Amino acid sequence: MNLHKEIMQRIDESEDVVDLICRWLNRKGFDAKKIPATKTPDYKHRMQHTDDGDIAALIKGKQQRVEVKGSSKRFDSIESYPYPTVIIDEAYKVTKEHTLPLYGYVIVNKQRTGFLAIPFTTKEHWYTSDKFDSIMQQKRKFMICNKKHVAYVNIGKSNG
Repeated sequence: MNLHKEIMQRIDESEDVVDLICRWLNRKGFDAKKIPATKTPDYKHRMQHTDDGDIAALIKGKQQRVEVKGSSKRFDSIESYPYPTVIIDEAYKVTKEHTLPLYGYVIVNKQRTGFLAIPFTTKEHWYTSDKFDSIMQQKRKFMICNKKHVAYVNIGKSNG
């Protein structure tokens, strides 16, 4: 599979976890909506199609952005998360300007029964690190956080 097709497939697969978290936020009383995104026709034009976040939710009286990532790892608590640190996102995605302020990131487990919650209020504990990206086949700069600054949230059955 070529790189562009693989990236597009991952974007399509990520829609499921974004939908799951959007439904969960709405059940919890946060008026949440998916932020529309466009897809790039090819790898060359990808930076013209970066999104403005995954979910807009009314949290603490104001519209805020929630970023959602799916994980290929199985975990059901902070203790069972298999690493001492959590990759939040690529550093440039965390630091770029967005329309809405960031509330935080959620990393949904493989079972789709819970997530790691990384609120923006923990940003003082975030740092950058170069890691090998197996998809891009190169080192990239990621934002990282020690898992002791992260919470696990159980959302129950994987049907959302």
